[in-house]
Amino acid sequence: MNNGYLDVMKWLYEHCGVNFFSSKALDNAISNNQLDIVKWIYQTFGKQYFEYRRITTDDYDMIVFLHETCEIPVTDLYVKYIVVNGNNLESVKYVLEKSTGDCGFDLQNCKNSQIVDYICEKYPSSCEVEWYRPHWAGDYLRIKYPNGITTT
Repeated sequence: MNNGYLDVMKWLYEHCGVNFFSSKALDNAISNNQLDIVKWIYQTFGKQYFEYRRITTDDYDMIVFLHETCEIPVTDLYVKYIVVNGNNLESVKYVLEKSTGDCGFDLQNCKNSQIVDYICEKYPSSCEVEWYRPHWAGDYLRIKYPNGITTT
């Protein structure tokens, strides 16, 4: 199932009664951004299999489907995760819009300068950010918090 052979899965299910559903298979399809498989599982086996699922990807289409169709909530923990680990600004904007509260941000470990810029623009009281580049290394992020503490 990890390889996404949806047509083969459908055929085996319809003609041989082979049931491919398992929690691990669903989690793998979500994590690997296999939206076609996730949609098929939802349509074939129902919403009840999505009740205790978490969003574990930064793929915009997958996030929208899981949140709006499967009704998986955008938790504060997930917002913190995607802000630090995500690479998709559109996904970050979506989860911030759909989040349930103010979760705070750990931009010190954020890997994407566009996400940092967006967070600081949208939540200016959270931090002041500046990028600097030592002559011997890649980009570093320096964050100035409102209390005057600076981290690098």
